[in-house]
Amino acid sequence: MSQRAFLQDLDSRIMTRMQAAGMADVPSYRAGGTGAPQKCGAYVDDAAAFFGDDAQPVAGARVVISLMLFEVPTPARNDTVTIDGTVYTLDALVTQDQSISRWVVS
Repeated sequence: MSQRAFLQDLDSRIMTRMQAAGMADVPSYRAGGTGAPQKCGAYVDDAAAFFGDDAQPVAGARVVISLMLFEVPTPARNDTVTIDGTVYTLDALVTQDQSISRWVVS
């Protein structure tokens, strides 16, 4: 089994168990914001972000959604994720590895 396959299988098992335990939501994903909705695994990180390297950095809020690539293999800008009635639009890719894609959303 390749590393990519192993990581995606591991993420799938973790996400399934967290959803079954009520510790993770079951969001829906729409390509382009208008495609047919599909169930996906996602984590939402709603935290502060700090900007600036000087003595007085600026703080601001930003929301980052981590999508599981085993369910959403090619996320793209302007795709949407709906969680508990809130629609998030993918704005900017933060990082992506072999199993998870992290996006700043609006």
